[in-house]
Amino acid sequence: MLEWLLNAELWKQIAGVATTVLGLVTAVVALKKTRSPASTSDGPRSGSAVVDLRPAAAARLRLVSLEGEPAVPWSPLWLKAAVVVFGILGVLMTALSVFTFVQEPSFLSLLPAFFFAGCTVSYVVAAKRLWGNPQQGSSVKREGTFNILGEYDHLWDGCVAALRRMKVEIKTIDAKKGVIEGETAWSWKSFGEILVVQITKAGPDEYSVHVKSDSIIVTTAFDFGKNASNIRRFVQELVP
Repeated sequence: MLEWLLNAELWKQIAGVATTVLGLVTAVVALKKTRSPASTSDGPRSGSAVVDLRPAAAARLRLVSLEGEPAVPWSPLWLKAAVVVFGILGVLMTALSVFTFVQEPSFLSLLPAFFFAGCTVSYVVAAKRLWGNPQQGSSVKREGTFNILGEYDHLWDGCVAALRRMKVEIKTIDAKKGVIEGETAWSWKSFGEILVVQITKAGPDEYSVHVKSDSIIVTTAFDFGKNASNIRRFVQELVP
């Protein structure tokens, strides 16, 4: 009567269906939170360089501050529940795979044990990020710093314009502190990223620009190079 509990193929099918459902639900929820996809074209690679930002025509109006919804990592309750459920399934499937290997030792029967053990470890890491400190961000975040020669007002306007050309939804702005925060839209590569630009004075007519791009979902393990692409694109848009 309890033979189905030891049916490895049945549990593999259940795990496959559950993973598919979780992926579809995640995609639908993320799609509702987005607008038009951001451009993914890559620009030059950022680095520790000093470039000359030529003054453009002075803007008639300048946005110096904006207090909107903060750009924070996305860790909803349903995602935490899903990580717990799939973590438990991972442990059960690992134990079942090990039991199957003990009953019928072979290389093929050992592969599922390694697979489900790896899945379990990934869920443990995801849980640590969700319940630990989500503000630390994901493991795929990227940062870049470069110096700019020019006037602060022109640099500030250039950063805001560059983010808008990247179709970044700007959340908060503080010209006095030199901070701009925003979010990109959902794409096939990710569910969106948080971009933070920090401008600090580095010398006479010289400013340091620090750019950070991080996946909006803190459990993201693969971003297909999207965060690095965001930084390169920002540099290209700012200094073509």
